[in-house]
Amino acid sequence: LRVGAPDNGGNWPAEFTVSGLPASKGKYAYYEIFVLRHGKPGYPCAGFRVDGATTKVEFTVPYEVSGTTQWVVTSVNRTDRWPGRIVMT
Repeated sequence: LRVGAPDNGGNWPAEFTVSGLPASKGKYAYYEIFVLRHGKPGYPCAGFRVDGATTKVEFTVPYEVSGTTQWVVTSVNRTDRWPGRIVMT
């Protein structure tokens, strides 16, 4: 995960590259990136599907990002309630 400097509007650009996640199977299966809040997925950042070995996601967040900001990836499908199961921190 790489986070750039905020733009004039205060939005922080981010680039997330991941390898090794299982492919998204099913019409409603996807992954979601969150910032942790009180130890749980709190602020959603981006949703994405995996269909190859490496996936790259670019997104912006409107809140301040620091060196202590913690991120997680959840797996979401029809059987798991949103925000899904944490699969990566």
